[in-house]
Parts: sequence; C-alpha cells; structure tokens
Amino acid sequence: MDIAEAGLVSRSDIARLAGVERPAVTNWQRRYADFPRPVETAQGQLFQRDEVAAWLSRRPIPVRALRDDELPGTTYGSRVEPGVRLKAQRQESAPERGRRLVRELGGLAAELPRAATHDGVYWQVVLALVFLRRFSLEAWRHLAAAVDRPGLLSNRLADACVDAGLAESARVSERLADVQPAVRHAVSRAINLLDGVTAESSDLIAGFDHVLERLGDDMSYQFFTPRSVARLITELVGPIAAGSRCLDPFCRTGELLLELDRAAVGDDSAQIVVRGSHPEPILVELATMNLAMHGASALVSRLELASPAAPVEERFDVVVSNPPFGSLREPEGVNRRYGPSRRMEFNWLQVVVESLDGQGRGCVVMPNGAAFSLSSREQDIRRALVEDGALAAVVALPMQLFQGTSIGVTLWLVQPPSGRSEEVLFIDAQQLGGMSTRTRRELTPQDIQRVSQEYRRWRLAHRADRKFVPREGFSATATAAAIAEQGYSLYPQSYVQPESSAVDSDSGTDFSMLAEELVRLTGSAAEIDADVREMLRGFGGR
Repeated sequence: MDIAEAGLVSRSDIARLAGVERPAVTNWQRRYADFPRPVETAQGQLFQRDEVAAWLSRRPIPVRALRDDELPGTTYGSRVEPGVRLKAQRQESAPERGRRLVRELGGLAAELPRAATHDGVYWQVVLALVFLRRFSLEAWRHLAAAVDRPGLLSNRLADACVDAGLAESARVSERLADVQPAVRHAVSRAINLLDGVTAESSDLIAGFDHVLERLGDDMSYQFFTPRSVARLITELVGPIAAGSRCLDPFCRTGELLLELDRAAVGDDSAQIVVRGSHPEPILVELATMNLAMHGASALVSRLELASPAAPVEERFDVVVSNPPFGSLREPEGVNRRYGPSRRMEFNWLQVVVESLDGQGRGCVVMPNGAAFSLSSREQDIRRALVEDGALAAVVALPMQLFQGTSIGVTLWLVQPPSGRSEEVLFIDAQQLGGMSTRTRRELTPQDIQRVSQEYRRWRLAHRADRKFVPREGFSATATAAAIAEQGYSLYPQSYVQPESSAVDSDSGTDFSMLAEELVRLTGSAAEIDADVREMLRGFGGR
C-alpha cells in the first residue's frame, strides 16, 4: 500500500512538517486526548493526513519556538497547507529519507566524543535497532514510545533484544543507562531516524551494512573481511552448486558466509548448506544478524570448531576462512595433520584442509609473512602442504585492503591432500585495485574477474594435462623441487617474473638474487619483531 496515496502519515512525517522533533509528536499523542487516533497498518501506526492537519491548525506555536517570520498566535497548521502541502511533502521526502539514512546514522556518531564510541557500545546498539526495526514491529512500537525516557528506553531495548534472541545486544543495551548522556541522546535520535523508514525498506539493509562497517573501526582487531576480498574468495572456490555444503570455521561477522550464499542463487540456494562458527558470542550474534538482514540461510554456532584445537568431525565441499593471525601462543592441545604451530593462522589453515571433502575446495586468508617466514616449524608446515598435494595456489593481494591495518595478505587455495606433490600456481595481484578512500584500497569487479579467470585457466589446463602458459608479470607455476630451492617460500613474488625482466648484461647485477635476498631479510625482520613482542609480553608489555 502506498501510504501517501492512502492519505496516511507517520509520526516522523508529522514532526518534519510541523517543524518539531520526533519526541514532541509522541508527547502530543500522550498528553492531548483530542490528538488523532492512529491507524494500525503493516508499516506500523500511521495517522489520517487530514485529521492531523486539522489538529495542527488548532495548536498555537509557543513563543520561544516561533520562527523569525511567524507572529505570536501562529498555529502549527500554518506551516502545513491542509491536504495539499502535506501530501506533496510526503511524496518528496519518501525516496530521500532512505538515501539519507546511511549518512545520518554516521552523522549522529560523528557528533559524539571519541571516548563515547571507542568500545563500540553505540554502534552495537544501533545495529540492534536496525535489526529490531526490520523484524520486530511490536517491540519497535514500544521503543518509539519510550524514546524521550532514557531509563525506560534502556530497559525496553534490552527486553526487545532478549525476545529477538540477541542476548549479547541485550547486555550492551543494559549499559545505556550508565554511558554518557551524549550516547543516550544519539541512540534516541537514531530511533527517530529509523522510525521514518518502513520495515520492508532495502535502505535498512544498506544502513545495517554501513553501521557494521563503522563498528569495524571500533573493533579493528577483528579485521573483518572486505567485501571485495570476500567476493574474490567466493569466485576462486566456485561454482557453488546445488547440494554444496559450505563452512567458515572462524566466521567473524559472516562476510564470507554471505557471499557463499549469494553465489549459489543461480543454482539453487535453498539446497545448499552454509555454516559458520566463532569462539566469541558477540561475533556469532553479529554474523547471525548480518545474514538475517540479507535473507541468507546460513547457520552460525559458537560450538562448532570454536578453536584450532577442536577435532574435525565433518567434511564440507567448500571451506573458507579469514582466521586470526599475528598472535603467538603455545599450541596447547593442538593435534593437526602437519603439526602444531605457535602462530594460530597455521593451525586454522590446517583445520580448513582437514575439513575438506574428497573433491572439496578451500581458501584461507594468510598474512604475507606466513609465506616466507624462516621459522623451522612454519617451513615444515609449508613443505608438508606442498609435498602432500594440499596446496593448489597462492594469490598475493594489494596492501591496504583491510580496515584498521595496511598489512599485506595472501590467499592460500587448498585442496584435499593427495599424498603426492603437485604443481602450484602463484598469482601476483599486488598492483590491482584502486583507492576507495584516502586509506583504503578496494578490488574492482574487473580485478576479481582477472584473478579468478587466471586460476580457472590453470585448473582447466592442469585437469586436461595440458601445458599452462603463465601471464608475464602476473602468474607463474612451480614444482615441489623449485619451491624447495626457495626454502619453501610460498610468496608469489619469489616465482612471478616482472613484465620487463631484461637486465643490462654490462651491469653484472642479478636482480633475481637481490629479490630473493630481500624476501629473506623481510622474513628475518618479521621473525625478530615477533620475538621482541613475545619478550615484551613476558615483561607485562602489550
């Protein structure tokens, strides 16, 4: 139903047209018995346009609220031409309101001091509000009615979260009464803003995505998977056919799960199984909310593979993950195929390999240093991956793709171990992508297509037992023997030759040797940094 054509307006419409804040309309409805009665609709409580216009024409504007061109005794009705201007204003603002949602949600936080948002409380509450606006109509009505009563609002929001199965959001909401007044006020204004968007609006999804990204600023240690990287990973492990069983054992906020679900739409998304797990309850909840907002059917659990030491009991057709990396700890209880590592990313990598079915395909995000570190334990794991036929390809990605860090990463494409060494493909995509902001780079659809097509071209040649011709400056292949000569470095630049590799014979300079030495020194520096961090941690440092 087009509510404008039906002669209906919302509280936010009334507030905008009368030139008041949204809570003022709620107060009018509560205090004045003659205020028009609402009409229950699928979009929530709405009001008859003509009845509202008539009521406003009887309400004088307080002297302190008069505009410069308004005289004492002017009514709110003078700001609205009954029956005509109200309808025109509604039609004009409907598309604009949705487009403003994303900007204005961010604008509310921009007004807050940094200390008020550093722990993510504000953004977590707003995510819960967007979710409730879309899925809990009755709870939303109670929230909107309590918007100008902070204590009651906090309790109602916590109750609504519990009823919606958002236990972690409920705990965060209970803290509203204790946080800074500026945060409480911003949350109230966010409710007013969201109240003006219908539950079915696609703009709520856009708003949710934006807020989730902003939450990433306050939880930068989580390193959520950028959308373009998630799409590339999905392309590399695709196609996702009907009946496929997919897993992300460390799913963060469900970025990879969502892309897997989307990739199967062309086949039969209702027949695929997409599952994820994460050891932190708040991330399990955020992933569940994210998937529900986008209509994905994935199931997220805290119990399944909650640590890299958990035994693998099921096998999947597709396994992808962006695991935690950079942390050093003793691998207590870790019993993996290629042995434990103090670097958690190597243990999660093995979880992915072990979770693959007979014809399964996997992809893991790994830091650049993991490809060439000089640690004997990590070299042994890389050697075992190659000699066991579990490694298919490695793709080096550009820097600055991830929020909150400029760290470089590689994608390790893995497959079920065959027990024999096989040729490995290396792709150097570090020059791809463009700057989407001053500090963030993003892969374009053309970049994603270029990398995925190169990988598919290699796989087709490999399966048909045909010779693969690499693209100069972009890809290369290497046998297990060639990789062994490089100290089991899996860094693509160790194998991909520059586009212009001609060397002046008179210079006497072997640039390939210089490149190898640079890789070795970079690895040594990374190892030294890690050891220093570990020693500092022993002295109480961070």
